[in-house]
Amino acid sequence: LGPRVLRTETAGLAALATLAAAWEA
Repeated sequence: LGPRVLRTETAGLAALATLAAAWEA
């Protein structure tokens, strides 16, 4: 896995966390 894949994974996790926070609100 390269930096690009890792970065995409991190962005995906951040997006999921944001969605989860939106659902909680």
